[in-house]
Amino acid sequence: MILNAIKLNKINFTGKINSSNISFKSKEDSFDKPIVKEFEFDSDLSSVAKKQLLNQVKYIAQNQDIVTPLGYGATGVVYMAQDIDGLGKNGAVIKMSYTQDKNPITGEKQKVGFDYDNEIQVLKKVKALGDSSQQYLASMKLADGRNILITSFVEGKEPDLALNPINKKSLENALITLQKLDTLGVLHRDLKKENLLLENDTLKLIDFGEAVEFDILNFKEKDERNFLPFEMPTNLQSFEDTFVSPYYLEISKKYGDIEARKFFGDYLKAKGELVYKQNAIFLSQYLQDNLDKLTKKQIQEVSKMVQYQFLMSDILTRFSSNDIVLDIELLKNQILYTSELAYKNEILIGNPLANISLKAEALMSAKKLEATILKYLKRPNRPEVRKYLNHQLDIAKYRCTKIGGWLNGLVGWVVTCLNEDIETKDESKKKIIEECIALNLEDFAIENIAKNVSLEGRLDEII
Repeated sequence: MILNAIKLNKINFTGKINSSNISFKSKEDSFDKPIVKEFEFDSDLSSVAKKQLLNQVKYIAQNQDIVTPLGYGATGVVYMAQDIDGLGKNGAVIKMSYTQDKNPITGEKQKVGFDYDNEIQVLKKVKALGDSSQQYLASMKLADGRNILITSFVEGKEPDLALNPINKKSLENALITLQKLDTLGVLHRDLKKENLLLENDTLKLIDFGEAVEFDILNFKEKDERNFLPFEMPTNLQSFEDTFVSPYYLEISKKYGDIEARKFFGDYLKAKGELVYKQNAIFLSQYLQDNLDKLTKKQIQEVSKMVQYQFLMSDILTRFSSNDIVLDIELLKNQILYTSELAYKNEILIGNPLANISLKAEALMSAKKLEATILKYLKRPNRPEVRKYLNHQLDIAKYRCTKIGGWLNGLVGWVVTCLNEDIETKDESKKKIIEECIALNLEDFAIENIAKNVSLEGRLDEII
């Protein structure tokens, strides 16, 4: 369980510290040095715990070169604060922002003086999740500009198919937590298995550094992935992109497709019961509570979301083992999974050509999804299944248009880079460009343009 002794129902204790009441004297100094300039504690921490945390932060700040950290994150170095009153032996985790733009050990780039204010606000919101989530304990600003975020230490291990597998109960508990996170208006956005810790059938969430707060209606215009009018922004998308899809592939590789499809069918049924149904109820209440505040267009949009959530709940609960539903939902996940890989790959490498084969795979999955749905629509189906298929067809067409547009734009960019005297260019490059256009960025042409070293080198120079 999370070692945590705090609740959300009390006001936080905040304050500023001057050198006279929070100075720290090192052995080498003959004068007091101010360390902590500002602080905030959750009000349920005891006065002893607050003092212990302050002392540990001060000690680390003065002796950072000799204190062994737990590890290095994207925004700060992480330390363990042990034996804190009321928090057990492992107590808390202290994250301290970097003072150097390059890690002296790994040589990797670091963000200096990162401000944790957004993460702090998100963590305060998710305290309602209790033991299913990392909890906010305190934050501080040091006199030298470093920022501190202190959270509860979360017990558990990463899910692992061989060593620490998830079961039906832990998967259901995870979905309950994610649905609650939706209703709190928080998107985690980084639900990879490193940020999910499993203990006693509970899958716990940690690291809210990428999380954002959102409003059901306004979020759609800001999110880079976009949504169709009847879809609701949800943590399930990130969970499926970065955890469910890779876990499904692991099961398929180790135990075969039958076991993998069984796992996915169980997941779909739980998703229908625990997420779509609950989101439909939540949205219905949201609509009722805000009816006098919403425009006619917004009322229509939320109503479409409610109808779609109820439809998906019905379909996934009743037909989770149906081959039609399984095939469609697996293809949808494949599209999102490969798109997510391409997105992260582009950030990591910085060259769009490195992602072109992944984007092409996502496009082909979207086209396969569209063809599969059209095939099923030709068969006799229950009215609710036909309605489900028509919604999924809209999603498939939307993904085809979006991914295809991105890829066509990239090929146009490649042609522009080579342009003017393309007839005099290297014949192999010319062939790749022509094939990309002729085949609409699929199959062999995509594979070759991504692997063509001389072409990538040329575009790297232009970038």
